[in-house]
Amino acid sequence: MDKKKLKAARSRFNLTIFCFHMVIFVGLYLLFPRLLNFPKYFDLISFQVKTLKIPLIVYFIVSGLIVYAFESLILKSLQKNINKVIGTKEERTNDYKRLVIKAREECMNAPYKFMMKQFIILAVFILLAIIFFIGLGKFIVPNFDRMKVALMRSVMIIVAFWLLLSVFEYFFLQNYVNKVIKESYNNNLYYKRPDKNTSNMASVLIQIIPILITIFVITICFSYSNTVDVTSKAISSYYEVYFNNIKFGKDELKDGFSMVQALKDNVTLMNKGDVLFVIDADGKVRTSTSENISKFMLTYKDEYFFFYTDENGKSGIDLNKTSNVIYESYGIDEHAFIKRIQDENGRNIYIGAKYVAGNTDSFKFLSIVSITMFAVYTVILIYWAKNNSDNIQNVEKNMKEILSEKDIMKKNFMPILSNDEVGNIAYYYNKIQDKIIVQNDIMFKQEQLSVLGELAGGMAHDINTPISSINTSIVMLRTHVTDPKYVEILDTMTVSAERIVNIVNSMRNQIRNLGSNDKEEFELNQMISDLHVLTQNEQKKNGCTFESVINEKIMIYGEKTKLGQVLTNIVVNGIQAYGGQGKKGNVKLTAFTKGTNTCRIEIEDQAGGIPEKVQKYLFKNIMTTKGVKGTGLGLYLAGNVIKGIYQGNIWFEVKKGVGTKFIIEIPMKPED
Repeated sequence: MDKKKLKAARSRFNLTIFCFHMVIFVGLYLLFPRLLNFPKYFDLISFQVKTLKIPLIVYFIVSGLIVYAFESLILKSLQKNINKVIGTKEERTNDYKRLVIKAREECMNAPYKFMMKQFIILAVFILLAIIFFIGLGKFIVPNFDRMKVALMRSVMIIVAFWLLLSVFEYFFLQNYVNKVIKESYNNNLYYKRPDKNTSNMASVLIQIIPILITIFVITICFSYSNTVDVTSKAISSYYEVYFNNIKFGKDELKDGFSMVQALKDNVTLMNKGDVLFVIDADGKVRTSTSENISKFMLTYKDEYFFFYTDENGKSGIDLNKTSNVIYESYGIDEHAFIKRIQDENGRNIYIGAKYVAGNTDSFKFLSIVSITMFAVYTVILIYWAKNNSDNIQNVEKNMKEILSEKDIMKKNFMPILSNDEVGNIAYYYNKIQDKIIVQNDIMFKQEQLSVLGELAGGMAHDINTPISSINTSIVMLRTHVTDPKYVEILDTMTVSAERIVNIVNSMRNQIRNLGSNDKEEFELNQMISDLHVLTQNEQKKNGCTFESVINEKIMIYGEKTKLGQVLTNIVVNGIQAYGGQGKKGNVKLTAFTKGTNTCRIEIEDQAGGIPEKVQKYLFKNIMTTKGVKGTGLGLYLAGNVIKGIYQGNIWFEVKKGVGTKFIIEIPMKPED
């Protein structure tokens, strides 16, 4: 286990968590004012200090650090055993092995435990919020009824961003623990299946549903904020028409109460609860009702009255500006249209109308619509997740059935039930299964070749030694035997002994060097050219010709000698097949490339074909149709060499009464 890699992975994980917390809180800082419909201009630090005592960004930085510290404690508690493994120096003790097993189990469960803890924390927070809104809020927060919608939106935004943060932390944690699990697989002693499994459906839902909640919360808040903006603009335009047409007398301009009365006489309120007000030259406020204008509104008026934003989005200050919209407070949907006029001495007087731009009913309507849409999406999501989980469970079921087979090397292929990633898993499992079977067959054949090589060497030695003694004895006996009858017997014995030696030597020559692994790149064209020379004697002896057709240069990487033995054996078999029937003919070898990395070799004769009763044994058993003239090893070894050493394929096609074609396909170079 490379602990340097694990330490580096842990450091990257912790840094990622910190950076993402900062990203989330920066994003929240940028979106929060818009989601809560803060005053249009509020970002002057001096204004924030006057109204909040501390700039807004400080609240977010402190909150971000507190949340990060809290989340770090949770994540650290879930990595207790992982950190112990990383910090342990002694690795060869049983305690260390047990610790690694615990760490692996911790890795598999940590992401889900993390999300469960997050959900519990949020559930407690939501419960406390409900208690606050139902009973405690009105005793704690001044003007609670006016702040209610803003507070509700704040709670929703906090929950949504907490969920979003949790999902990404879950993702980062899962990536980190996967690296730990992968690294711990270096030692097979720590392989273990988890005792408890989390369904794929649950895994999908705990990742996607929080994101859906975040999207719908942001949608609700944005929609409501836009509704408030549009409503405010419409109401302010309504009052602007009235205020532009009001003319005050000199005496009225000196008395705020008279101005309020003039407003009441000349302005029709758009809504019953709207409040008309006057701020005289001395800064005193007079209203048409008992409700007063808040200190926040007055501060906002002093700071931002001359600010403007044109149609192109350009902001600035216009000292000639005569009207504006001011706000009750942060997040409260009460605005006021205010107009600047001057008395006879040029002093500024402000008249205005305060109104409610948003209401609880609008917020409820948007919430109900969004909750309904969320419920529909959730049902669809659950159906999709269940269908996806069922597909994975089918793959799992098929694997269990395959695993239950006594012969694990049987061709147990998995049905491909879909054209998505799950179907790809089944497809690649089948490819792996097929490759395992091929590799197992290759290993088996290579073992056979190795055993045959050892057997041939030992057998040749063990048989030649006593045969040599027999030949020596026969020679000695011939010097003393004169009876023709016994001379004939000795001649027969000599022939038989020579036949045994020939058989043993032939067998040894065919399978010599089978244990070697001398691979090189060679030219097939040259090998086939040499084949003409090597088979000349057989051609003459059997009255047969050998023809080769190869129209391109073919380079092959492999064991040259063994492929040469295979080709020689098959060509000689074809030549001898003619001689055995007492007729002349031709053996034709054709070689060409197929695709980008396959060489195909075809060896064809017209010698009548292989007997049907023999065909099923070729390449599988040691047998011969040549009687005492053959050993039966040639084609058996050919099959082992082509499949076991070259990882290719060899087969034959027989036209009854006509002839046989042997086909060989081998890779020209090893696959990466």
